Amino acid sequence: MKRSVVSPVLVAFFSVVAGGWLLQEGVSRANKVYVHARVLQEVVDRVFSSFVDEVDRDLLYNSAIEGLIRELGDPHSSFLPASEYENLRIRTEGEYGGVGLEVVDRGGYVTVVSPISGGPGNRIGIRAG
Repeated sequence: MKRSVVSPVLVAFFSVVAGGWLLQEGVSRANKVYVHARVLQEVVDRVFSSFVDEVDRDLLYNSAIEGLIRELGDPHSSFLPASEYENLRIRTEGEYGGVGLEVVDRGGYVTVVSPISGGPGNRIGIRAG
C-alpha cells in the first residue's frame, strides 16, 4: 500500500521540478530576446530624436535586420520587407487576374511570352510572340 502511494507522489514531484526548470529556461531565453529588442529600440529612438537629418524608422529597422542576415554569411538566407513579401506572395499565390498573359518588355515593345492556361488570353487564342 505504502509503495503504491509513494511512486505516484515521486513522479508528480519530479514532474513539477522538471516542469519548473523547463519553464525557467524558456523565460530566460525570452528575457534575452527582450533585452536585445529593448537595446535596438533605444538606439533607433536615439537616432530618430538626435540625428540631424530626417530618418525613416522603417528603413532603420529593415537595415538592422538585413545586417543581421548578412552577418550569417549564408547566401541562401535573405530578408524581404513587408512590401516585397506582399509582391512575392501575390506573384506566387496561383491566382491571376487581368487578361491572363505572361508578358515581357523586349526593346520597348510588350511581348507575350505565353498565355496563362485557362485565362482569357488563352481562351481567345492569343499565342506567344
